[in-house]
Amino acid sequence: MVEQIKALMQEHGIEKLDLVTVTIGFLSGVDPEAFEFAYPIATENTVLAGSILQIQTQEVEVLCRDCGVRTSPEPQYLRCLACGSNAVEITAGRDFVLQSLEYTGSGSKALPENDSGVT
Repeated sequence: MVEQIKALMQEHGIEKLDLVTVTIGFLSGVDPEAFEFAYPIATENTVLAGSILQIQTQEVEVLCRDCGVRTSPEPQYLRCLACGSNAVEITAGRDFVLQSLEYTGSGSKALPENDSGVT
């Protein structure tokens, strides 16, 4: 991710980042606490050094194939909370996405929507 953010910074003429916001789904395979711990180490001696990491967690959401209801069960119990069926499709909770970059400096430009380049 650090390399992808560095590439975005170069592409858009960003010199210094203030804040990096990511969304981490409960089923993404990424531990938010471990990611938060590793971020300063991974960004040390890079153009991202000193930026603040903000993590937004994404709840699990399923769509029941039996009753059609969307519910948010606990990640370890992927069942419909409305009818109890396990015939569900996971519709949210797997994401690991760069949401936004906040920065200051001369020539600052807003990144185009959906141009994060990181998933």
